[in-house]
Amino acid sequence: MIKVDAKKFVTELKKFKLGSKHEIQNCLLQFNEDGMVANALTLDGAAQVSLKLNKEFFTEYESIGNIGIEFMGELCDVLAKFKDEISITKELDNRLLIKGKGKKSYYDLMAEEYIISNYQEMSIDYQESFILDIAKIKELFDVLDINGNAQVDITIKTEPGKIYLLNTGKHPFEFEIDDEKVKFSNKSDYGIVLKSCLEAVKSDIEVSLGTDYPLKMVESTEHTNLMFTIGPVTENKQ
Repeated sequence: MIKVDAKKFVTELKKFKLGSKHEIQNCLLQFNEDGMVANALTLDGAAQVSLKLNKEFFTEYESIGNIGIEFMGELCDVLAKFKDEISITKELDNRLLIKGKGKKSYYDLMAEEYIISNYQEMSIDYQESFILDIAKIKELFDVLDINGNAQVDITIKTEPGKIYLLNTGKHPFEFEIDDEKVKFSNKSDYGIVLKSCLEAVKSDIEVSLGTDYPLKMVESTEHTNLMFTIGPVTENKQ
């Protein structure tokens, strides 16, 4: 059995599953000795997402093994009905018993053998890494909406001492950020999935990039680690 603050748990799972346009549906939540790990690829293959919750994130923790989730959004909806601390028990008939103050619910699990994961660990030697103020990139996201349904790409460019955030589309914007820690010149274009990855993120992120490299973005706290990896948009990509 594990115990956890329902609101905090749902917050982390929602960041992991992304939004409806680029979401994660089925995956394994692996409750290991040192905490929970989840790795998955979005339905459209646009992003890889990894979530780690240390056992200290939970108020009471037990290694209950792997649990197969068919629809992450559905699990989040069930957990969101609980407001305070909940206990989660894996039952023998392959379902979860979720109990909170004055209520309980059951959640049917998906058999592990039916969950196909194309997630791949990447070992990339990035030339540049820096901390990006989440408010700055969300300022860019805010202007994307005025482009309507047009296809929009997001460019991240660096020069010594500078970070630039740009978008394509009918109404392009450019945001310039001073950062003396940035040492190299790099430039890569990414799809709108970048916005989907960060919509629910509220803390500053560590960004690692190189020209035409996959973009790595990490939100890390004392007991949580959330990592997104998305590939660059190339000229011959539709």
